[in-house]
Amino acid sequence: MIRALVARALGEEGYEVVTVANGLEGLETAHRDSFDLVITNNCMRGMSGVEVIERLHQVFPTLPVLHIDDLSHPSGDEFPERVRTLYKPFSIAALQDAVRKLLAG
Repeated sequence: MIRALVARALGEEGYEVVTVANGLEGLETAHRDSFDLVITNNCMRGMSGVEVIERLHQVFPTLPVLHIDDLSHPSGDEFPERVRTLYKPFSIAALQDAVRKLLAG
């Protein structure tokens, strides 16, 4: 549900959104295509958002990432400068603002 909400909210703002089912598929897609921003959720099947961020930044160190995390189970990890965390529950406005700020660099 989070993936669909994020895709719809950002699509309505004019962003081109590509969705994937899990972290591994996301990494494969990032290696195949070029993206301006990656949004990841901390809880995913097979690979956590933290693992995705670590692997992405080994290959794409300047790629901005919006990391969605849950206040009831925060990851507690420290991230590189180009990673921003948005905690659930969040508003559509907060999501859109975080994306704008990350893309502005």
